[in-house]
Amino acid sequence: DGAELWRLGGLNPTGHKYFRSIASAAVADSIVVAPYARGDSLTAVRMGGSGDVTKTHQLWSNSGTAADVPTPAIAAGRVYICRDNGDSRGVVDCLDLQTGRTIWSGQLPKNRHTFRASPVVADGRVYLTRQDGTVFVVNAGGDSFQLLSENSVADEHTTATPVFVDGRILLRTDAHLYCIGSVKQSAGG
Repeated sequence: DGAELWRLGGLNPTGHKYFRSIASAAVADSIVVAPYARGDSLTAVRMGGSGDVTKTHQLWSNSGTAADVPTPAIAAGRVYICRDNGDSRGVVDCLDLQTGRTIWSGQLPKNRHTFRASPVVADGRVYLTRQDGTVFVVNAGGDSFQLLSENSVADEHTTATPVFVDGRILLRTDAHLYCIGSVKQSAGG
């Protein structure tokens, strides 16, 4: 019937009338992870309850490990964030979904471009797309940051999040839609 089931407060700590919220929440294992405060903060809440669940269901909150535009990705009990602002632009954080504890953090190569596409986890890897069309591949597992590769299809602007389907990557830039995969995978498709 469209009735409110529950709500979490505190996501606009200054009470600003035009407080923007761009990055979407991500959900896994009945835990919602929500970035807020223009990329300054991140919170996790266990789904369930009724009414205001701020004091009863909030699991953790972190400052300084969030993104303004890219939505976090969640896989295998880990939260992946690509920061997109200021000096921390291109920092990738891997957090424990249950506790918010940082498992690892690492810096992607910097240039004048930032990250607006959301990270995507596929086949044990995190894919992070920079605005200049460069896609970075990071190991999703392990206890430390490991950059596996850096690939660029073209020097084309993109803010779109890549899509993974049938062993292929679909990457939308301002001018093209690229389908990337092995020759064997690409035959007939």
